[in-house]
Amino acid sequence: MSTRPSMCPGDSARGFCAAAGLILLVFAVPCLAQQAAPPSGLTCAEPFCRFGDLGPEKTVRHTFMLTNAGPREVRISAVRAGCGCLAVNLATNTVAPGGTLPIEGVMTLAGRKGPQRKAIYVETGGNTGAPLRLEFEGTVVPPLDVRPEGVHFGTLAETGDAERDVMIVSTGTNTFRIRNVTSSSPQFKPTLETAEAGNKFRLRIQSAGPRARGTTTASVRVETDHPAMPVLVIPVTVFVAGDVVAAPSSLMLIESATNTPRTYYVTVYSPARKAFKVAEVQAPRADVESRVAEVAADRHRVELRFPGSVRDLNGATLRIRTDMASVPEILVPLRVIAQPGK
Repeated sequence: MSTRPSMCPGDSARGFCAAAGLILLVFAVPCLAQQAAPPSGLTCAEPFCRFGDLGPEKTVRHTFMLTNAGPREVRISAVRAGCGCLAVNLATNTVAPGGTLPIEGVMTLAGRKGPQRKAIYVETGGNTGAPLRLEFEGTVVPPLDVRPEGVHFGTLAETGDAERDVMIVSTGTNTFRIRNVTSSSPQFKPTLETAEAGNKFRLRIQSAGPRARGTTTASVRVETDHPAMPVLVIPVTVFVAGDVVAAPSSLMLIESATNTPRTYYVTVYSPARKAFKVAEVQAPRADVESRVAEVAADRHRVELRFPGSVRDLNGATLRIRTDMASVPEILVPLRVIAQPGK
């Protein structure tokens, strides 16, 4: 019985999945003993496999021994892996009174990083309690650490330069070299600097203007001579607004049963820190009061007071006019949500 049969069941540890053209290093790891709560008499004296610190190129294999401590035969109705990284193999689905049954679990660490805790659940026929839980626990430590794993420039203006740094560091004793660095978009220019030869490199990613409005997503590909991590892919994104933007970009109004007056705020600012003025605020209804406060030369706060019901304003638009030639008007759509009655 197998909930997720391996591609090459029965192969030796070194030849596991050899038919698929892969050789995985498999480690048999000792586990700490801890008695599990028995469902229908089925127990496991060592339900925890703690594999310590391993690299993502490793695969952990362990056999859990189940024992039927009850007076009747136990039938296993299902074995579920709590993660796609786990494969489970079971020779039979019945255990005689006093008998034992091995369950082989294989955890693939590829693509994982940091603390890991993954479980296998064993369910027995006729049992209404919690299933028997078998766990793999440990930490995946990549041989190369990328900090941060991705770069988000945030909101930038259409012009001007911005830079972000990514550090690529060896976590072990092996040295490495970076062979090549490329970007999938001309929007982002990567430059490599050696911080510590063979152990630490700084990747400086520059976003230069002019930039297209909206969100631009790309990736920086880093090729190394490390056999375990020959390619690193670093996602990069940037959002480009106009010279003046509003936050929030849409305003949510609350419609209450008591028609309570409410005050809302919209911040109007320049991502490029250009000085401007708010010339006029046009509310969608005459009884809506507005007031503008200058926080800084490149930032203003619009205060809006809505009296009574706002139900009719769903889908309406707040208009904010500025003296910025490139963005003379900002439109802020209004959305109304109903507040549940108490």
